[in-house]
Amino acid sequence: MVLGLYWKRVTMPGVFAGMIAGVATVAFLILSHQDPFFGWSAGFAALCLNFVITVILSLLTPAVGKISHLVCNSARAAGRRRA
Repeated sequence: MVLGLYWKRVTMPGVFAGMIAGVATVAFLILSHQDPFFGWSAGFAALCLNFVITVILSLLTPAVGKISHLVCNSARAAGRRRA
């Protein structure tokens, strides 16, 4: 979800699939006692998988419309004003 703040091309299906993959990875690695996985913690392995899946699916699905970009840009602007 953080990727959506910095990359305008990210899509909802990409974010959703990435979150599902990350949660499933953490659950599998912890419940199967495979944590750490090749020296990586389960959370870091899931974060890497989440990032890869989000990017791939966002590139494979159609870009969001202009209205979504306006909402995203206004949210960024509001965050800058508070800081």
